[in-house]
Amino acid sequence: MKFLALVDCDNFYASCERVFRPDLKQKPIVVLSNNDGCVIARSKEAKAMGIKMGIPWFKVKKAYLAQGGKVFSSNFALYGDLSKRVMNILNGMVKRMEVYSIDEAFLDLQHIQHSNQAYEFGVHCRNTIRQWVGIPVRIGIAPTKTLAKVASHVAKNQKGGAGVYCLSNKKDIANILKTICIKEIWGVGHRLSRQLNQLGAYSAYDLMQMDIRLIRKKFSVVLERTVRELRGEPCIQIEDHSDPKKQIVVGNGATEIIYNFCKTFLNKKTRVLIPIPTFSEYEVSAKLCESKISFFKTMDLSKNLQKFITKIPRNGCVFICNPNNPTGILIQKSEMVKIIAAAKKKSTIVFLDETFIELVSGNDESVIKQIKNFENLFILRSLTKSFGLAGIRIGYGVGSTQIIKPLQKIKIPWNVSNIAQRAASAAICYHPFLDKTCKLIKKEKNFISSNLAKSEKFVCYDSAANFLLVKTKTKSKLLQKKLLRKKILIRDCSTFRGLNQNYIRIAVKTRKENIKLLKAMEVI
Repeated sequence: MKFLALVDCDNFYASCERVFRPDLKQKPIVVLSNNDGCVIARSKEAKAMGIKMGIPWFKVKKAYLAQGGKVFSSNFALYGDLSKRVMNILNGMVKRMEVYSIDEAFLDLQHIQHSNQAYEFGVHCRNTIRQWVGIPVRIGIAPTKTLAKVASHVAKNQKGGAGVYCLSNKKDIANILKTICIKEIWGVGHRLSRQLNQLGAYSAYDLMQMDIRLIRKKFSVVLERTVRELRGEPCIQIEDHSDPKKQIVVGNGATEIIYNFCKTFLNKKTRVLIPIPTFSEYEVSAKLCESKISFFKTMDLSKNLQKFITKIPRNGCVFICNPNNPTGILIQKSEMVKIIAAAKKKSTIVFLDETFIELVSGNDESVIKQIKNFENLFILRSLTKSFGLAGIRIGYGVGSTQIIKPLQKIKIPWNVSNIAQRAASAAICYHPFLDKTCKLIKKEKNFISSNLAKSEKFVCYDSAANFLLVKTKTKSKLLQKKLLRKKILIRDCSTFRGLNQNYIRIAVKTRKENIKLLKAMEVI
């Protein structure tokens, strides 16, 4: 029999804090989001006190501290470092492994054929990690991934056990599955469990006994795989790379993700660097966390790249919008990688806003593929910009599991509507629309800029996005007011830090609309 092992770090964030505070052993510990807004991790002692995941700190602070509980602001640099140490140890023990999350990994025990050998390996593995890193882990061993999850659950709850449990023979598997609620099975959850309850399936054993044909007909091939895995048939293979699903977070628009990111990773001690002019919400959300903000003024970051790199703070955060809003200027991929690499050396996160990148002609300057190389990189995207879905409110962020997992914990349930999800699903698969849009933007952008260049009243900046920044001799507020009378709306850019009252931003539209704009600007 072949075996897989699931290694799961116990109460990982809380355990990380105990590594350097052994005096806190068996004492209740909670870890808060970096702005101390809500609970994102608990020790088993804190769980026993009734502290719920995600609960606002102010609701439990008084009662919790009165009972001697300890509290920590999150330290994701520490958690990421200790996670690496654990994973490196595991990687040295087996030929194949899958890092499932910051605190979980599947191991392929292809070198082991017997259950007693598998159990001994698990004990050795657990003891080694505890001795070398100081992190307690539990290990579930079984013929399939799904059963390994079950075995891990048993290892967690068994009293007086070694923190290792091996599921091997069919009788033991059946007896264990009878004790586990169906919603606890990996990949089932609350909604699906209710549907299965209606069919008379309440336990994991009930699910295992269900007719495969019925499962395939009424549900999906995914649930069919789960059933087969419960029966001991391997259907979900070890992956040598991170699951892409665990590297993405979806938000109610890009702005929600910005605020959640800041709540999670910034605090009073965090030094933040923002090149200006740029999108104002980075500054606003960072200020809410009382972070120490520095600004780097430049109209073109590429021309001041080396100087900017020297300003990157240690253990901080850098916000960059590419293409820039409001200038539309694009930083080349090679230059962006230099910034990210320099930030990594200083243990600093790079928050890269690529909400307009899909509207760049050619669309080959994104660094989204660099996510696998840089754990300090987080990329923000918005479907409302590229597909004209303004008001739908849906955006997404991509990053390492060390970044995404805390963001998933802090976001509110059902933050994106069903309508938004369906609209996004339809849009993202329709590539011809995006290709057509990019060609139109390029053509009309050249049309506007070439016509504005004929006038001495306007200076138009080169833009890679679907808008143009224009310097005017007329005050922006006055220009906006005059154009509004003609039912034309432009953006007054005097509100952007780093710009004055002589800048406007205009959107690229259809030829008919663009001609109307140009004619109106000629007579002002």
